[in-house]
Amino acid sequence: MILLKDHVYKIWNGRYKVKYPRQYIICCPSECVSIETHKEVPHIKCHFIVCFNGNIKTNSNCDSDVVTSWHELSTLESLTNADWDDVNKACKIGGFRYNRKLGKIC
Repeated sequence: MILLKDHVYKIWNGRYKVKYPRQYIICCPSECVSIETHKEVPHIKCHFIVCFNGNIKTNSNCDSDVVTSWHELSTLESLTNADWDDVNKACKIGGFRYNRKLGKIC
């Protein structure tokens, strides 16, 4: 499976329980990433991440690279309407625009 550059993904954390309101992150990779379902990918560079606690990290509000990872028990899930609200907030913070027709940020 490939996570495409500039597309938005909801990655469900199946590795361990987190002590936050959600068990998933929402991210937008800044480069294409090849994922083997049952292997770890420790470093996925992103334009933005909506974290487990709902905080939004973008390259414009962080001093370091915005990265996430894929664990052997991670899965991709469909985004809900509430998730799309988070994506819109992240785009505003990061200065991006989501193009629904293309299905990615511009």
